[in-house]
Amino acid sequence: MALVVACIGEAGGRGSIERDSAGIVIVENFAPAWQGADAWEVVSPATVEIGVAEGEDVYQLFDVSGATRLGNGTIVVANAGTQEIRFCGADGRHLRTAGGSGRGPGESCRRAVRASQTRSIVYNVLAVSAAAAGWVNPLVAAVLMPLSSGMVILTASRVEAAVRKAEV
Repeated sequence: MALVVACIGEAGGRGSIERDSAGIVIVENFAPAWQGADAWEVVSPATVEIGVAEGEDVYQLFDVSGATRLGNGTIVVANAGTQEIRFCGADGRHLRTAGGSGRGPGESCRRAVRASQTRSIVYNVLAVSAAAAGWVNPLVAAVLMPLSSGMVILTASRVEAAVRKAEV
């Protein structure tokens, strides 16, 4: 209750206050910007629901990164967990799916980059830890560190060759 009273008092009866802190304008709102007929609200219950915990695969969503309604009423959902774009009708019924993880050069690149990053991180963590523990001379560890970069460059060269081969 004290926080509400303090905020109302600080606003001086206005809907918001502005203050400058180190050259940055901070705006605090204490009342809705819209009144009466101009106000908007989220309807309950929802007009359409998309996604189920159990059921058909096309309705199960994992790691949704965004959704939008197109001008024709179609709802498009970016399902990052499956690397798919799901298209649903205005009623939530599944229409089609686009994308997904593939087996082409792009997916090969992604797998190779992830593997290269993992190897590099593991190598560097082990080398730094060994040097810090005194198992390896720090100078030797420092000289060996470029090997990690060399592994990344070698992997990138292999991936580039595979992509060029696939493009032909």
